[in-house]
Amino acid sequence: IKISKLPTNLFELDEKKIAYAFNKAITMLTEIPSKADAWRLFFKDKDSIGCKLNCLAGINMSTLPPLVKALQIALTDSGIKFKNFFGFERSRRELKKAGYSYKSPVLTLATDEFGYSRQLYSYKEVYSLLSNVLLRKTTALVYFGKLKDHNLAGITGVLKNNYGLIHNPNKYHMNNCDPYVAYVNSIPQIKNIYRLSILDAINVQYHGGPSYKPQWEAKLGYIIVGSDPVAVDTYSTNLIEKIRNKKGLPSLKEEKRPVKYLVTAQKEGLGISDPEKITVKYLEV
Repeated sequence: IKISKLPTNLFELDEKKIAYAFNKAITMLTEIPSKADAWRLFFKDKDSIGCKLNCLAGINMSTLPPLVKALQIALTDSGIKFKNFFGFERSRRELKKAGYSYKSPVLTLATDEFGYSRQLYSYKEVYSLLSNVLLRKTTALVYFGKLKDHNLAGITGVLKNNYGLIHNPNKYHMNNCDPYVAYVNSIPQIKNIYRLSILDAINVQYHGGPSYKPQWEAKLGYIIVGSDPVAVDTYSTNLIEKIRNKKGLPSLKEEKRPVKYLVTAQKEGLGISDPEKITVKYLEV
């Protein structure tokens, strides 16, 4: 989705306009004319829908609240009778820094208020406690990330964002976060309730991430929606690389931080990382 005209203050994005775009995008994605039928491929009535946000970099480079609210409006307008709809992140402090106050138009939950599981959950080399917001509050999980450069992983998209679901992400940053990003997303308690990926690329950190560096920010106006999180991140990696090339920066591979966890993610059955096999559709509003 391309938002053709951006406001100076991105928090003033038109939620109803974006909701319309989400409804249009979901019918394009599924090739089902009815928006209600299209959404029901992903969400059931009485689902408790949790959107895993990315709020690490503060108010200037986090998942924008109007986009999350727009998704809620789109689902409501399509007649999806969800039980709960909320965004969540690791801590209330991070949510507040990203512009999600208690008065936010979107309900938000924080893992530090609910804690982590008492038992370890695992997949291959990954052993972690999981957020109780994920385990106890969420039946349908939306990966709702923010597109950013990452100094170790190459990029943060929708897959890397799920490090925010585990208690020990610091253990899994070796070797450009490979194979660990793929393994975290393969933990059954995450994988089995995944429904949809939405990546906020309204404004993008194309270098110097994951923290906010205004000198390397680009305002694109993009929202990337997909059922395949690996494909979403593959497309997003190419988008970052194009921006870097245009700005005269080395490629991520040249900087020794290629996004190699995407190949592992494909091997683990999480999606497609071959750009030649990914279909991209464009919508401008």
